[in-house]
Amino acid sequence: MMSKFLLKTLLFANIIIQAKFSYANILFEKSEYGISIKCESNDTLNYYECMLQDIKNKESDKIIINSYYCPYLSMNMEKKDILQVGCHAAKYISSYFSYKKENNNWFLFKYEYLHGPETPEDEGDSFIIDSNYLKGLKRSLFSDFKEYVISYGIVNKKTYLYTDKNKKTPMYLINGDKVLILDKSNKNNNIKYRVYYQGKKDIDAWIDGDNIDIK
Repeated sequence: MMSKFLLKTLLFANIIIQAKFSYANILFEKSEYGISIKCESNDTLNYYECMLQDIKNKESDKIIINSYYCPYLSMNMEKKDILQVGCHAAKYISSYFSYKKENNNWFLFKYEYLHGPETPEDEGDSFIIDSNYLKGLKRSLFSDFKEYVISYGIVNKKTYLYTDKNKKTPMYLINGDKVLILDKSNKNNNIKYRVYYQGKKDIDAWIDGDNIDIK
């Protein structure tokens, strides 16, 4: 795990340096698995505009990513129909979103969070969700980075879960449980997060905002 942390840390530290000191509108441009990727930054409107084009049949997709949620961006084709989007918030912290193309859309099927070691004594942190449940949510790349972007959180105390209609359930999570944060609700200054917990049973429910630490 340490070698994986160090490799990705070095790679995306270089991306951050290039993005920070580049004054060109084009963020990056490349071709992988027969797909050309070109991303441009718009500093005025705080978003990235990326074009994915199949070089053979000329079909293209335009992706808009809010740079507020994704300060430093990377994109890589892992296969012809699988795209990995990397959001890098700091030198040691990265989130990776993997999408598979189906019926002219890109659907999320895997999320990975990596926090590399910052000191020799630090072991870092990691969190991965790669499940059929996540695939079943049909989260589209065309909307994922315009609205609330999923993230990783750790429950900080025993807390009961709620349905989407704000009804308390008998289910609960405990201190240290790791969850995928799917959405946020703020009604009358009462913040709740929709979370997915992968265990013996998949749990998709809402949790009080004070009872979770967002990474």
